[in-house]
Amino acid sequence: MKILHIADCHLDAVMEQHLPARMAKTRRRELLLTFSSAVAIGEREGAGLVLLAGDLFDTPTPSAGALRYVLDCIAAHQGMQFLLIEGNHDVGALEGVTLPENLTRIPARTTATFSFGDIRLHAAGFGVTDEQLAALPCRADTKNIFLLHGTLGSGYSPEREEILSRSLLEGLPIEYLALGHFHTHTAMRLPCGGL
Repeated sequence: MKILHIADCHLDAVMEQHLPARMAKTRRRELLLTFSSAVAIGEREGAGLVLLAGDLFDTPTPSAGALRYVLDCIAAHQGMQFLLIEGNHDVGALEGVTLPENLTRIPARTTATFSFGDIRLHAAGFGVTDEQLAALPCRADTKNIFLLHGTLGSGYSPEREEILSRSLLEGLPIEYLALGHFHTHTAMRLPCGGL
């Protein structure tokens, strides 16, 4: 199965502090088009699963237009399954919203595990604790993918909810770590051999 990993789109961001209002509006539209283009390319390349690793929106209250555009885009790609974890910017953005059938939302501070053939996907919304991560049913006899939003460090604390325990994750048989919160691609090797 081909997987598309998208993180930190920050759609519907307020950009007027750096750009004139007209340019900010144009840039917000460009970001929406970039999102839909990425999804279309993923479909063309045969991706069956799209991992949205948090901060899809820049705010917990995106505009009705941006919200509708994204949900319509996802609904238009019924051959793909979308898994969305909430990031630190968009906690609650989709709460109470009717979602397309092919979109699953994992709220902040919650976890879920999904099976896709020989792949087990473990997802956790922003602010998940070390105890919640350690409790995920990660087995060495399957391919484990983790979908998380945060920064690798010494571990969770209430003052630094974005910190994910690097040592805890290094001790798990992770094939691929799909992170959000980083704004650049970061390649690294985990001790178990995954990326």
